[in-house]
Amino acid sequence: VLGGHWLYFVSNYAVDILFHDQWDLYNPMFDETGPLGAFLYQHGPHRQGVGGILTYYLARGTGFSVIAESYMIASFLILSATLCLSLKRRLFSKPSIWDLSIPLIVLNPVQVGTVIMVPNISHSVLPLFFLFCVGHCWVSRKSTFRFAAASTFAALSLFTGFGIFVYIGFAVLFLSDWIMSIRSGWRSELPLSLIHISEPTRPRLIS
Repeated sequence: VLGGHWLYFVSNYAVDILFHDQWDLYNPMFDETGPLGAFLYQHGPHRQGVGGILTYYLARGTGFSVIAESYMIASFLILSATLCLSLKRRLFSKPSIWDLSIPLIVLNPVQVGTVIMVPNISHSVLPLFFLFCVGHCWVSRKSTFRFAAASTFAALSLFTGFGIFVYIGFAVLFLSDWIMSIRSGWRSELPLSLIHISEPTRPRLIS
């Protein structure tokens, strides 16, 4: 219901006119720097990252339709709420009345600024999506997939809007898990690069 409300909100209030900061956000398209330029483009304190690439191709494919961008951002917001609900159920299988608070928080109309007023998917909506993706990967039982996938999403979030906080949280989780595995006498995955390459976990022989 709340997701449908967002789509209805976009259809009734989004306008097909570049406004305020959007003229700056579209500089990679105006300057014809390509997808890489859109990825690396810095607007304010953060880079556009993956959101810049999505906006780049959407703008070129729709003739710079701001309404299409608002629909894209609203769709990612709805998907983020769905991922959050799914993650909660993976962590706590028993349904609760408190589950209703998740869509109420994630799909709060307070976010209208980045969805309709000055659409910018990189600012907060895409980092939120990456946050829940990292969470889903982290609770996976497959060790190799767990670190590879979570590291990929965390690295992408590092270059996308305020997703730097997602990467910081992931780094804390990774280091704490590594330290705990060492203390428990197991040889765990080692961070070999920005995107961590995992090795199979092997138990230490006890004589």
